[in-house]
Amino acid sequence: MIRRVSLVLFTIVLGMIFLSGCMEKETVKRDEGVSAAVEKEKVIDVNEIIKQIDPTKYTKAQIKEYYKSIRGKYAKGEGVVVNVLPGRRGRHRVTVLTSASKPEKGYNVVLYTTQDAPAELKLNDRISFEGTVGRISTFRGASVDIKGKYTKLEESK
Repeated sequence: MIRRVSLVLFTIVLGMIFLSGCMEKETVKRDEGVSAAVEKEKVIDVNEIIKQIDPTKYTKAQIKEYYKSIRGKYAKGEGVVVNVLPGRRGRHRVTVLTSASKPEKGYNVVLYTTQDAPAELKLNDRISFEGTVGRISTFRGASVDIKGKYTKLEESK
């Protein structure tokens, strides 16, 4: 009799532990979805990033600290296509010049995309782009890598 009661109590306690674990995971999943939506609302302007990583205005230490705060965040902007380089495994590289600066290297954004950029884009096409912030470079002017997608903008006549 005592064994049965012990077994029943053990089963109930084990069941409660299991259910509470499932509920916690569900809560975490919901919270992650909410935070992802909130993060997407906090879109960073690419021109602001480029201004904040300008090696003529900020030290390497300041740029590094700023980069830590934006790495992996969602950013968007628009600019003119400078070059399109086909990549391996369908990952193409589009170099873009935005209005933030005129770097010596001729571009200030490198957009990594899986869209068919070599077939769709030409030199001097205007595009808008969005995605997550990857690496930054301060060699021959500031530039930022964005992993995401683009939309070709209509030419104004």
